[in-house]
Amino acid sequence: MRNAVIKTWNRLLGNEEGLTLVEYGVGAILAVTVGAVALTQLGAQINNELGQAEGVMEATGGTVGTAGLGTQ
Repeated sequence: MRNAVIKTWNRLLGNEEGLTLVEYGVGAILAVTVGAVALTQLGAQINNELGQAEGVMEATGGTVGTAGLGTQ
């Protein structure tokens, strides 16, 4: 079994023909999956940050100081 896998792997590595439609499809599916996971994680982080900002605003009565906002 191991020899068959190694032979198949070596045959695929030695194939220098252009990419097939299946390979493009696999690449596209992989890119979409990675992008979706990244956006999901980013969305969760943004939601967490906005929740923290909401907590600070509620605790201060809706007013926040200007520290760090570049105003003098």
